[in-house]
Amino acid sequence: MAGGSSTRMAPGRTLPADAIANRANRPLRRPVRRGSSAWLVGAFGRAEGHRAWSASHARSDPSWPGPALVAAAPAKCVRGRGRCQHGRVPTHSVPSSDGVTLALHDLGGDGPDLLLCHPTGFHALTWAPVAAALAGVAHCWALDFRGHGDSTRPESGSYDWHGMADDVLAVVDDLGLTGVRGVGHSMGGAALILAEQARPGTMAGLWCYEPIVFPPMDGMPGGSSGGAGAAAESPLAAGARRRKAWFPDVTSARSNYASKPPLNGFRADALDAYVQHGFRPAAGPDGVEGVELKCAPAVEASIFEMGGGHGGFARLGEVACRVTVVASGDGAPPAMAAGLVAEALPSGLLVTMPELTHFGPMEDPEAVASAIPAALLG
Repeated sequence: MAGGSSTRMAPGRTLPADAIANRANRPLRRPVRRGSSAWLVGAFGRAEGHRAWSASHARSDPSWPGPALVAAAPAKCVRGRGRCQHGRVPTHSVPSSDGVTLALHDLGGDGPDLLLCHPTGFHALTWAPVAAALAGVAHCWALDFRGHGDSTRPESGSYDWHGMADDVLAVVDDLGLTGVRGVGHSMGGAALILAEQARPGTMAGLWCYEPIVFPPMDGMPGGSSGGAGAAAESPLAAGARRRKAWFPDVTSARSNYASKPPLNGFRADALDAYVQHGFRPAAGPDGVEGVELKCAPAVEASIFEMGGGHGGFARLGEVACRVTVVASGDGAPPAMAAGLVAEALPSGLLVTMPELTHFGPMEDPEAVASAIPAALLG
């Protein structure tokens, strides 16, 4: 595990990471210091160059050739229910709202069911390194959200984030889960929270890495009302629309991503998983065969534009289950807002992982995986 992980209940009071298990059942008792709206807005502007959230795209196709996800299952891998997350991943379809058909991937493992939810532009298989580290304690499932990976796009063309919550609930119903334990990163964390708000009592516990559940304020993505005019100014959406969508082959795509931030900070197997399952064969503008991103830049941009309008922050008091909110040390808006989210939750716990950035689950999957069992599986 990367050094320096900690859990913080309030500024100035920090517990070592190994104390998380003893505090996981206890809610926040001291308020997290609030920054002003202007402070958060200004910080968001400074973070534009950081490209937080918006640097990836994906989905999974086990038959498509590309870098090996994992060359071979390690000796310590536990093949829960006759399978593991290495090699070919069992996948089945799940119907959701707005005509969407989801791809649900069984990443295997032995233990309680654990639902893994990816960020905007990513896909289910980027969780594979985390699932591998959890194989001895949990059976991991991961979905491709609508418009991502192997899931279809909504018939209406709308990427309202409540549709992501519908996707979570569709998977919960398909698997027949009760007392759900969920792990979400960025949009994935928000989707889990929105799902619990939509159907109270569904979740038993959540572990959310920088969930995109911001307090309403002008100048942030989506603005105070989430209106289209404010959303159009989102630097994340603008950056997504400029993203290169086509490459001659997956090797070229991987080399491109490995050469610049933020994806050059990913652990090699996480980057391999992203690239291997994030592209489909497609002809380029000149008719030359190559590969294209499965999550189209326009789709990713639309999702960013809708991220500020879901209203989840105002309803955090309705989330009764225990929620661990994790903040990285990069100083970007999701990290700064994490304390506000934890404070607003009835049973919220703020944990800091200062050595990581917003892309922590792909930067250090072992560190992330080691923090989850005490919070959800103890």
